[in-house]
Amino acid sequence: MNISGFAARKGSPDMLAYSTAKAGVARLTQTLALEWAPYGVTVNCVAPGQFPDPETGDPAQVTASRERAKTSIPLGRVGELREVGLLALYLISDASAYMTGETLYLDGGLSHA
Repeated sequence: MNISGFAARKGSPDMLAYSTAKAGVARLTQTLALEWAPYGVTVNCVAPGQFPDPETGDPAQVTASRERAKTSIPLGRVGELREVGLLALYLISDASAYMTGETLYLDGGLSHA
């Protein structure tokens, strides 16, 4: 399982290197999926959007991020770290055994806005 970011799908000004790197991880996921499929190995990618961590981030920045999300993210909120963990659990479980080469954007619809 690889970790990318919503910038793999949607670039932003002043984020050239970051967006390029994240897109590279998504393409790496697709290529490895094809190379390792004959061995029964699946390769998928999680691409999270905005997940401010109240435990490690500046409380004022976390609050500001949550407020901005109400208008900038289609679902109207930032993600909770638990949601990334649950998606990762799904991807390493047998429930996703027939999925490979996919990048799953966990961003509240931000990459489509």
